[in-house]
Amino acid sequence: MIPLLAVQLSRRLHGDWRPRRIFFSNSRWRILSAQSRQQILLRPAQVPSNLLLSLLGRLGVIARTVKLVVLWTPALVLFCLGWERTSARWAVSAARASGPTSIKLVQWASTRRDLFSEELCECFSELTDQASAEPWSCVYAAILDRELPGWEHTFLIREDAELLGSGSVAQVFKGSVRVNQAPVAIKVLRPGVKRQIAADLAVLERVAVIAEWLFPAWGPRDAVAQFRESLESQLDLLNEAIHLNRFRDNFAGNPYVKFPRPMSPWVSESVLIESFEDGIPLLSIEGPEKRKKMARVGLISLLQMVFEDNLVHGDLHSGNLRYIPREDALLFLDAGIVCELVPQDRLNFLDLFEAIALNEGYRVGELMVERTRPSSLDVLSEEAKHQFCKEMEELVDQVTSTHLKPQDIGAGNVLQQVMALCSRHGVRIEPRFVNVAVAMGILEGLGNSLDPEIDIMTAAIPVILSAKFAAF
Repeated sequence: MIPLLAVQLSRRLHGDWRPRRIFFSNSRWRILSAQSRQQILLRPAQVPSNLLLSLLGRLGVIARTVKLVVLWTPALVLFCLGWERTSARWAVSAARASGPTSIKLVQWASTRRDLFSEELCECFSELTDQASAEPWSCVYAAILDRELPGWEHTFLIREDAELLGSGSVAQVFKGSVRVNQAPVAIKVLRPGVKRQIAADLAVLERVAVIAEWLFPAWGPRDAVAQFRESLESQLDLLNEAIHLNRFRDNFAGNPYVKFPRPMSPWVSESVLIESFEDGIPLLSIEGPEKRKKMARVGLISLLQMVFEDNLVHGDLHSGNLRYIPREDALLFLDAGIVCELVPQDRLNFLDLFEAIALNEGYRVGELMVERTRPSSLDVLSEEAKHQFCKEMEELVDQVTSTHLKPQDIGAGNVLQQVMALCSRHGVRIEPRFVNVAVAMGILEGLGNSLDPEIDIMTAAIPVILSAKFAAF
């Protein structure tokens, strides 16, 4: 048997594990007990002095900074020259070459139409999170040994385990329960991804300090802080397990909405074992009546998440929404990112949508100007405020006359126009508003692909009024 290089994490360094190399054949590694594997992987290693360790860490940050500067400088130069589309395409290429942090950064930027132009966001949205696939190996088995001791007595994973998903941060493999052979999904963070992202975020924060001095109106430091919060939540799979359980509780009485069930206690920061749910793409649903039914289920789910539960799935793309034929149910996957509003922000959000529903477009503009943080009243003149409110009034008139029907204005187009309007006038939106609005736009678009006649505004009005009454 050709020896395999088993790269494993031997000691903590800056909050993560540093790899060391051990040679084993794959067959020999599999027959070792979990305790033996841990003894081998955690064998004492020579630790350099603190001074040398600090020096190596600084050199690593410098080298990473140089690489990122080389990759990203052309995109920034092209952007400053006014070639937005070309700079966006270069940014997408640079993100692919830079690693998970940059990929997540560009994906996050694609949702911030209040900060970037529509053209930039369209180009950024072309970047997917699909990363090079790594097959199941002793590396991932050792991670499970470290995070969930004794897992191999409860679960079984074949050497040629099916890869269910491969992202820049984690991979998902298919396994089974030993007792009854019930399938499970095993999500594991990629080795070393925490350390790499921590280093990249440190570089990004230094860049944000400089950018804050050059472009204070954009609020680069706030934007980086928001991105850090979003990214770090995805690096702790305990968060995802908590979110899944909350969603399952919220929709416990709805047989048409399903979420995977975390297999407690087999959950840790780096590993999540959950029930395997076999679904098909939404566009593969056959029959117009069944497609319309699932569109309505999606719409009801969206309204409940936003206006009743205040817990919205924050990563609603087509890969995370599936249909389970045998249960005739809509399946939500990957709940690592969620959107929640604090009480005051939630009340502001309800007021905003109530004004839209009642066709009070000028009032919508006033609310967005007055209730942003920091208030845009401090930076907008009376004339600029009036112009912004008038344009918002025209937009809302268009929305309420067509009721968000895609054949008239296009799925999600209204939300894009609102954020683009804010970007043009320098009105800074509460980031959580943007996250909820983007989730609503995506799910609405998926619902419209199943039923073009679906009308989100008419269905939302009674739910909004009920939620406002409950808030008081």
